[in-house]
Amino acid sequence: MTSSVPQIKLIGSDLDGTLLFDHHFMSPRVKAAVAKARAAGIVIASATGRQVRDCPPSVTPEEVPYAVASNGAIGYDFVNRELLFAHQIETDAVAGVVHFLKDRFPQLSFASVQRDGTRWLVEEEYLRLAMLEDFYKKDPWFTQGTLAELCAEPSTKITARHPGVKPLDMLAALAEAQLPGCSATISGAPFIEVGPPGVTKATGLAQLAALLGIESAQVAAVGDALNDLAMIEWAGFGVAMGNSMPEVLAAADFVTASSDEDGLAVLIDLLLTAIDQVC
Repeated sequence: MTSSVPQIKLIGSDLDGTLLFDHHFMSPRVKAAVAKARAAGIVIASATGRQVRDCPPSVTPEEVPYAVASNGAIGYDFVNRELLFAHQIETDAVAGVVHFLKDRFPQLSFASVQRDGTRWLVEEEYLRLAMLEDFYKKDPWFTQGTLAELCAEPSTKITARHPGVKPLDMLAALAEAQLPGCSATISGAPFIEVGPPGVTKATGLAQLAALLGIESAQVAAVGDALNDLAMIEWAGFGVAMGNSMPEVLAAADFVTASSDEDGLAVLIDLLLTAIDQVC
């Protein structure tokens, strides 16, 4: 833990395992803390592997006006419904990573977020493994397609699932291969996530902060998984949830309580206390 708490103007918060309770909504205590932070002039942004359209409707634009989505590839303003920035994996790199992983792990199935996060092209087996068949039937966001179709367009993010191989093993294989044009991470979910080269939650949060005129020293980043590690290391005040992976705990300036214990609210109370002590 650092000896002092910096004056924070922006909090970049992971969603699952951090801001959200049970992946769907903020607990009453976290919701109240977010309201206090907003009243004190602190901007809250979600920093998530999810897509913009998958950010929960239970969290309002007044509470969390910005999203750094798709692990940093997308920036979005919910208040003005405006895409702020977008990055993608080019088509050749999409094909390269898909074919490499498919050759290494033949039972792997894929999904690709395309067209700046407005379409999700999904293989049939991926739908089955993720138990998404019912959603696919009623939601135009889902488009079932073949591997060839998936490789035919750039992608904001590729995810891959396997019935038996752990995402960490797939991540290790990609790290060893050092394929050009992409970068990979995991979030604790049962799939690997592949994004544009050099793009992380850190780069996305840095882009958003620059647009808002906020310096890195004035940013707190909080999360729990490997895809949060880069932003926790980048931010002026990097915070790990109590339920974080060991690598995240080791990198953080401060460890708050777990998500089940409203760790984000504990963090916000700490930051607001620091502001009160200066004023």
